[in-house]
Amino acid sequence: MRDRKLLFCILFLTFWMLRCYAATPFVLKMVDERAASLSVSVGNVSGTIERRYPYYAPSEDEWLAVSFDLLDGYPEDLGYTLLYCDADWVPQEVPQGAVAEGFSEGILPASLPSEMTQTTYRHYTLRLDASSSPKPRLSGNWLLRIHPRGMPGNIYIEAGFALLERHWTLSAEISPLTPKGDYAAYQSVACVAQTKEESLLAPDKPFRLFVGQNARRDNTVSLTEPSFRSPSELRYEHQCAAVFEAGNEYRAFELLSAEQSNMGVQHLIKGDPEVARLVPAYNRKDAAYTTDRDANGQFVVRAPFRSYDAATTTDYYEVRFTFVSPQVTKGIFLLGDAFEALPKEERNLHYNVAGQCYEAALLLKAGYYSFLYATDEEGVFSTRETEGSHYQTENAYTLLLYRQNEVPIPHYALVGAVEYNPTER
Repeated sequence: MRDRKLLFCILFLTFWMLRCYAATPFVLKMVDERAASLSVSVGNVSGTIERRYPYYAPSEDEWLAVSFDLLDGYPEDLGYTLLYCDADWVPQEVPQGAVAEGFSEGILPASLPSEMTQTTYRHYTLRLDASSSPKPRLSGNWLLRIHPRGMPGNIYIEAGFALLERHWTLSAEISPLTPKGDYAAYQSVACVAQTKEESLLAPDKPFRLFVGQNARRDNTVSLTEPSFRSPSELRYEHQCAAVFEAGNEYRAFELLSAEQSNMGVQHLIKGDPEVARLVPAYNRKDAAYTTDRDANGQFVVRAPFRSYDAATTTDYYEVRFTFVSPQVTKGIFLLGDAFEALPKEERNLHYNVAGQCYEAALLLKAGYYSFLYATDEEGVFSTRETEGSHYQTENAYTLLLYRQNEVPIPHYALVGAVEYNPTER
């Protein structure tokens, strides 16, 4: 009996350690308290490419773009380093020459100062392309760290991204028929992956299918067992499909300036910084579903006037959120792209007993913001108690197919990708 208890404790601790060691996919972190408005996007010569998670294909002349502000007026010389990650996004100790090209540390371009703003800041950018040094070479998951030059341990920004070598074509199908109930609060995401390169599929080489919803990092799904497999096709269907809480259409506000028409803003209060009080939002958990062409959590920084440069002439506001709702047993948080890089405590709303509402205040750069209110269900956000969850909700899904390779080192290469956005269909 004692041996059985000891074995159980060892197995439990092993499981717990592995669970804790797994990293967040496509992590976004503003580690330095001065950092704000972090954005990671993908582009080419035609402009920005619509990707809900930052993965790019250098072989298709794509690049990765990173931008952020530091809220002070002093320019800093910043550098960056690249770390290769495994399929669980854990950084690996591998020789840089095997996975990347160029120097061990790169240099960010000089920052730009803010202009005509109450809040003083410096705007920083970085583009990873064919001319960058260092630049990633091996397909798969990567972690970018930005820090003062020569001080890689003093991290300001962390951003996960993936390098794509496209060999497989993916298609996705969304269904309200799920193992958790049909036509209820969930959606099932099925995938068919096909290739004409039959040599790429070997019986002893596993695949992983990553499925993400609305660029969220908290509820991603990793599928390891397809429902069907042949030399040229993989299927993840039925019980092998990914299942997500459907949620509800996102709320939004647009904040430009006192001279402009601001959507969803109740009023502006003069100050330093200026305060933007949003129109109070009400709990929707018992409301019927209403369709709306929303932005599924995206945010865009916008200048007060079109002729201005949004990166340096857009001011910061103290945005005050009010969510009218009975008090719930679990905390309520802001959910959306603009809040992914924030520490969890900054996304938390606090209950005002007198006002019977939840409140929060955040310093945000003016622009368009799409968001939801959600409870924290053991590390995964849920809208069932705040916004409701409806199978009809139009969500954007990203599907990424990884294949295990052994050359030049054992790794999972990203070999296929597809973006599913119902509003574009």
